[in-house]
Amino acid sequence: MATGQTPITEAQVRSVIAAHATRYPNDCSDVGILTVAYGLGDAFQYYPPTPDKDSSASGDALWTDLRPSERDRLLEIIADAQVRASEKAYAILTDAMVAAALAFAAEFPDVPRPMIAG
Repeated sequence: MATGQTPITEAQVRSVIAAHATRYPNDCSDVGILTVAYGLGDAFQYYPPTPDKDSSASGDALWTDLRPSERDRLLEIIADAQVRASEKAYAILTDAMVAAALAFAAEFPDVPRPMIAG
C-alpha cells in the first residue's frame, strides 16, 4: 500500500459513484435501463388500429381492444412496474460496480489514488 493510504471502503466507493453520477448525469442515468423496461412493457400494450394494421392483428400482445379506462390503468400499472424495475436494476448495477472497485483495490492496494472522502 502506498505510504499513508488506508484501504478503500465501500462508503468511499459509493461516494465516488454518487459524485460521478451527479457530475455526469447522462453517463449514469437510468435511460438505458428504462429503455429495456419500456420495450418489455410494450408486449402488453394495446395500440389503436392504423390503416395498414388492425388492433387484433398483433400476435404478441396480451390484450387488444381495451376500453379507454382499461388502457389507462394498464399503462399506469406498467409505468409503476418500469420505475420499480429501473430502481432495482440501478441498485444492482451500483452494487456490482462497488464490488468490482473493492476487488481491484484488494488486488492492487499500492496503486496511488487521490484522497477521497468517506
